Amino acid sequence: MLAVVTREDLVDRVRAILDGDGTLPEKLTQVAGATAEAFEAERAWVAVEKQAELWTIGGISMVLADPRHGPLPAGAGIIGRAVRTGRTQRVDDVHADHDYVAAVALTRSELAVPVLGPGLSTGAAIGVLNVEANRLHAFGPAEAAIGERVAALLAPHLLRWKNG
Repeated sequence: MLAVVTREDLVDRVRAILDGDGTLPEKLTQVAGATAEAFEAERAWVAVEKQAELWTIGGISMVLADPRHGPLPAGAGIIGRAVRTGRTQRVDDVHADHDYVAAVALTRSELAVPVLGPGLSTGAAIGVLNVEANRLHAFGPAEAAIGERVAALLAPHLLRWKNG
C-alpha cells in the first residue's frame, strides 16, 4: 500500500505516476487522487482544451471528473477562466465568484491551474488541473505553487493527447 501523499511529496509522486505503466486516463486519475489527498480536497480532475471545449481525461469524485461526461465550453466557470487567462485561479469562496458554475453543491473552494504547453507563455493553456474542497479558504499560495509544478509535469502528456 502506498503512503499518504503530502504536499511535500506530491510532485515526486506525480512524476512517478506519469513515468509508470498505464494509459494516460488511468495515470491522470491517479494524479487527481494524489493531488486531492495532498491538498485535503474532495474532488480533482485534469482536462484538455480541444476545439474550444474542455474534455476531462481523468479525475476523481464528481461527475465532471468522469471522462464519460460531455465536454464543457472552454470559457465556462473558474476552470475556463484559468484556461482563458493562462493564470492559476485560487478561489477562497466559490459562491462569491461571478464565474463559478456549480457542479457540486458542497464545493466552497477551488484551485484551477492551467496546464501551459511546453515553451508557451501565459494565455496559451492546453488544459487545466482542477481541485475542489468542501471548506472555505482550502488552498493557499503553497498549494497554488505546487499545483503549478504538477501542471508543468502534465504539459507534455496533455499536448500529446490533444494532438493525438
